Amino acid sequence: MIAGKAWLFAACVGLWASCASLQDGSESQGVNEGINEGVSVVRLERSPCYGPCPTYTVEVFEGGRAAYHGVRFVEMEGDWHGQVKSAALQKVLEIARDIHFDGLDASYDNPRIMDLPSQTFTIEGHTVMSRYGGPDFGPLKDAIESMVAGGDWHKE
Repeated sequence: MIAGKAWLFAACVGLWASCASLQDGSESQGVNEGINEGVSVVRLERSPCYGPCPTYTVEVFEGGRAAYHGVRFVEMEGDWHGQVKSAALQKVLEIARDIHFDGLDASYDNPRIMDLPSQTFTIEGHTVMSRYGGPDFGPLKDAIESMVAGGDWHKE
């Protein structure tokens, strides 16, 4: 009985200590950590699913500076900073204009369907989360991933 209470006490202290360390500002600041590039032009966050779904966030700023955070089922895991090609960025923005991205709803989802990853796009300040239904975001996602693949990246 005493060993059980000691284990419970140790677990509580460990939990408290981990929460305390987050409150002192040491938590990760995410994909934009360490760079101050001004206005975000393109951002894509792909969430996990119950299977092997690529999970990452990429953010591209004016001028092509970019930040990437790969979580799982991606070639680049961890935090990366780099530069994307201007032509690739312009292609992404062109596709967004072609699908009238700035006029799309903020969310396409069905909360009853559980095992689908979401894709959250932010293009020039307009954010759209897509998980189920809605327009075909495949060409936009593919253009963003092609832009990332053609970038010059450096691991932090």
